[in-house]
Amino acid sequence: MSHPSSVEYDAGCMILGNSGVGKSTLANVLAQGDCFVAAYQPNAVTQTTEHIVKLFNDVKVAIFNMPGLIENDPKAVERNKREIERAFTECPTSVPLYVFDCSTGGRIRDEDVVAFQALDEAFHFDRCALGFVCNQVPTGRPRDYEGQTTLCLQRLLGFSPRVTFVSKFEPSNKAARHQVFIQLKTLVNQCMPCDHRLQTPIELRTDKIEAMKKQVKAMQDSFNREKADLTDQINDLQHKYEELQNSPVKEEVHQHHYEEGGGGGGGLGGWLLEGFKKIVDVAVPIILKKF
Repeated sequence: MSHPSSVEYDAGCMILGNSGVGKSTLANVLAQGDCFVAAYQPNAVTQTTEHIVKLFNDVKVAIFNMPGLIENDPKAVERNKREIERAFTECPTSVPLYVFDCSTGGRIRDEDVVAFQALDEAFHFDRCALGFVCNQVPTGRPRDYEGQTTLCLQRLLGFSPRVTFVSKFEPSNKAARHQVFIQLKTLVNQCMPCDHRLQTPIELRTDKIEAMKKQVKAMQDSFNREKADLTDQINDLQHKYEELQNSPVKEEVHQHHYEEGGGGGGGLGGWLLEGFKKIVDVAVPIILKKF
């Protein structure tokens, strides 16, 4: 089957993060298919930017799956920079979704914060468009884990993040995969696509990475020492997160998604007024042409 080398679309959903955080799996869940290669292996699975265009209630949205940023090989880091820059050149009107790996005891990894800061400095992400995914969160986490982590991210990032927490799940499990889709839909529903273009080259020297990681670790250690005095703030954030996750719109989507072939509610801010209804493939994953 042949496919066009270029497909028009209205906005992009950019899945960003370091290698191994689960970007390809989340992109597949959002696209509702196994469109991108996702595997557990020592080296980065995704090395080239690719995207698939989906029709969300008559709005063409390109879901971009990109390489991670930080890797041990400096040549790979340079390649990843070029691929990420190319994606935003191709589709500047976008919702960036940045993914943190929380599989190690639920802790935010220092290198994930460093990579986000480097991308944010380069693209000046609009806070109205930006969403975060804490991925692979252990299932046996504390009751107030989401509140704790949201407040910790506020300290690390310097602003209040729009975030969802995805527990470890088996992609082949249909029910678990659907639940993650609902979470991603709820997150994207809060985001408004904005214009993102490269403002300054992505800077990520080895010496700078190490210095920034030490700074992030010190901030996390400081937060952990103060945590006992932040109970009210943590509980408030926990309540707000749970309230959003259990909203009537979310429950309606959960109930009717498979029966009707799509979900309800909005998506990509005001762009998708009726939500993720009757999602239809427009194209297979397309490897972007080199500029």
